Amino acid sequence: MRRALPVVLAAVALVLAGAPPAGAAHERVAGADRYATSAAISASAVQPDRDIVYVASGQDFPDALAAAPVAGTRRTSVLLVSRTQISDEVRAELERLRPRAIYVLGGTASVSDQVVDDLGHYASVGVDRIAGQNRYETAAAISRSYFAPGVAYVYVATGESFADALAAGAAGVDRGPVLLTLRNAVPQATAAELRRLTPQEIIVVGGTSAINENVEASLQQFTDGPVSRQAGADRYATSAVVSSGAFQAPTDAAYLASGASFADALAGGPIAGANDGPVLLTQRDCVPDVVQDEIDRLAASRIVVFGGTAAVSDAAGDRARCPPALGTSATVIATGLDTPWDVAFEPDGTAYITERSGRLLRMRPGEQPALLQTIPGAAERGEGGLLGLERDDDGFLYAYFSTASDNRIARFRPGETPTPILTGINAAGNHNGGRLQLGPDGLLYASTGDALHPDDAQDAASLSGKVLRIGRDGSIPAGNITPTSPVYALGFRNAQGLAFDRQGRLYASEFGPSVNDEINLVVPGGNYGWPVVNGVAGDARFRDPIVVRQPADASWSGIAIVRGGIAAWDGDLLVAALRGQRLYRFDLAADGSVVGAGEELYTGTYGRLRHVEQAPDGSLWVLTSNRDGRGSPVPDDDRIIRIA
Repeated sequence: MRRALPVVLAAVALVLAGAPPAGAAHERVAGADRYATSAAISASAVQPDRDIVYVASGQDFPDALAAAPVAGTRRTSVLLVSRTQISDEVRAELERLRPRAIYVLGGTASVSDQVVDDLGHYASVGVDRIAGQNRYETAAAISRSYFAPGVAYVYVATGESFADALAAGAAGVDRGPVLLTLRNAVPQATAAELRRLTPQEIIVVGGTSAINENVEASLQQFTDGPVSRQAGADRYATSAVVSSGAFQAPTDAAYLASGASFADALAGGPIAGANDGPVLLTQRDCVPDVVQDEIDRLAASRIVVFGGTAAVSDAAGDRARCPPALGTSATVIATGLDTPWDVAFEPDGTAYITERSGRLLRMRPGEQPALLQTIPGAAERGEGGLLGLERDDDGFLYAYFSTASDNRIARFRPGETPTPILTGINAAGNHNGGRLQLGPDGLLYASTGDALHPDDAQDAASLSGKVLRIGRDGSIPAGNITPTSPVYALGFRNAQGLAFDRQGRLYASEFGPSVNDEINLVVPGGNYGWPVVNGVAGDARFRDPIVVRQPADASWSGIAIVRGGIAAWDGDLLVAALRGQRLYRFDLAADGSVVGAGEELYTGTYGRLRHVEQAPDGSLWVLTSNRDGRGSPVPDDDRIIRIA
């Protein structure tokens, strides 16, 4: 057992809640945002006159992940800043701490030189930067700054999906560093640091969807001891497994942080580890059973929640148990498809399914899909091909597809030759958009990508990087940005999901660049910022997204809003994740905003998920995309999964 430090709780940051079933009230350390929360966590546990304080970006997390063991061992803080400014709360905490030195984690893409200069006012000796060319080099540099060869353990976590590393950070205090790796390969900087450290044991954190077995095997060359894996079925279970491997019972505290919004846990990791307690990840409104079991094992006298109620509700802090998972009656109903992209239904449940190759399939109830027709001119090139599909009440189908020269929308009855109703949408190997959705106004909406020309997304005269709105015959309705334009909203990088709620509000999912995949609430004439801004920018010229996730966990494509069928999900927003290999569920508030951090379903179970659509019987159909050149297909791929 490591000796626990005395904890001085900042009155402004600590909230005592009602008693949980286990008998110990939860405490909350939180600020108005992630930056203020990092200051509150520091104020609750770190005494002034620090030799060192660490500062990391609150927007690009991996640098801070690797710092947790180092900061915890030194009994100091990790404070979060934005790339370009320091919040008032963090300034106040720096003044209280009076550090001799400040170490900024990461390069100028994470924390600007202007912020580094500004931090110099708070350090009596000076400010230095610990950084490499990327997150892997930075993690190695952080490790070199403190740990000597012969460490007991090195934790190796993916640098692409951060939740596993969060749990490892607290566990690594006094034991060894957290180094980051790619899923399929060990980066050169990580390998060099492992050779220097000569650890007694290497612990791989997370399952094979995060770090594959070949990487696990290759790590054996860096230690004479074992290479083991600590992993659960999801991020929540993994945090419990890491805790059970590092912490003995009883503990003074167990620390709860959101498994979906990681920033609060970044600042908390060092404090948790220094006080001999784990960071356990939870859903917003309830604690998964596997985490409940670990808290019971730890016999923690206190439960400390990091972050506000938007991240972890009071119910979760009081250890409300998660109900049995809904949607577990998932059944594979179709196999052997070739990169399916969209599905549209007849009222009797007959489904039409697009494949990117240009094939349109028909699937009658109780049967497997069969080829109905091939769309003339559809050209599969990169991400292009036969993409979106929609059906109207008159029995017409509408298809969005790539040709050798453009992307276009065509209308036809099943089995007939399509008639183009909108042509000239720029096409490229990537960023073609492609989703179609009929609105409650009877008009057809289409999402387009920037076709690898980002500036076109801000050009109102271009159809690239837009949400378009046309009549079902291709005519231009009133209410677009100009009377002659199909452009309804602009500033999108590559939107591939569209869905309307019962109030007629339009939601769109969008791929970010290397960061910040977005869900946006689309309004007429709205500008969503690409390529000028990405993610939550707070720039009055543009509309901020209502949800942001990182590409490794998201890479969002198709979306749907549930209308009946699964009563507990009625009105919820579902989002299919490709690289993230999961289905997201978000509760929507009366004003259309998202409530809480959402729920993640089927993580890694079916691979890459392209789209989710509700069938006439209320069930949900999920299309996989494992044969798109970026997945790891199993023999039955691609598949359709029915959730009832």
